[in-house]
This record gives sequence, C-alpha cells and structure tokens, in this order.
Amino acid sequence: MLDERERKQRRPVQFGKADFPKAQHLLNLSDFNYVKQHGKKYLGKLLVVLIAENRSSVSKLGLICGKKFSKKANARNRAKRMMREAFRLSNARLKLCEILMIPRLSAMKVKTQELQTDFIQLLKEAGKWKDS
Repeated sequence: MLDERERKQRRPVQFGKADFPKAQHLLNLSDFNYVKQHGKKYLGKLLVVLIAENRSSVSKLGLICGKKFSKKANARNRAKRMMREAFRLSNARLKLCEILMIPRLSAMKVKTQELQTDFIQLLKEAGKWKDS
C-alpha cells in the first residue's frame, strides 16, 4: 500500500477555485481560427499549445484531438479529459488568454499530473503564468 505522502505526490496540484464553466470553452469555429491565426505556438514534451490574447473577460480553452493522435475514441477522450483537467486546476493562476491545446502521442502514456506540469511549463514560457 502507498503511504499518504506518496499518494499526494501523484495527485495533480490545484491552484485556487477549480471550475470550468461553459463561458471558458472555445466553442465556435471562428474562436478556434482566431487562436490559430493570432496565437503563438509553444511546443512541450506532451503538448502543443497555441496562446492568443484574450478578447473577453475570462481565459478560454479549446481542445483538438483528432484521429491522427489515436484511432481509438477512448484514447482521444482520455487525452481531452486530462488536458481539460490540467487547465481547470491551473486556471486560477492564468493570466487572461485564449488557449488551444493539442496532445502529442507521448501524452497517451502519462498521468494527469505530468501533463499539468508540462502545461504549466509552457504557460511560464509564454509569460501567462502568475507566480503566487
């Protein structure tokens, strides 16, 4: 059995209030195209992240996970769930921006905490992460 300390180390880290309402989703094709055209691309070990300046009062997230990532729907859905969770838990420390996340093949074999760490690293690189 794992002791309490080992279990805590495996959990993703939550920063502040962790919710993900509909207002924080990129929903329309025009929203996705805006981020693709005006966003800057950051490449991580597990993710490709495009970050554009925000056009509203909340940070927004869009996910792209096509059949190129995996032919199996359950693998694509797991990747989207993990990316959504990484955003949701890190949202309190984000500066306002619009984010498009695309998983790499290596994301299939990792846990949410590793994906969140990679996501935060890319946000710091982009200057969109608030330190405390």
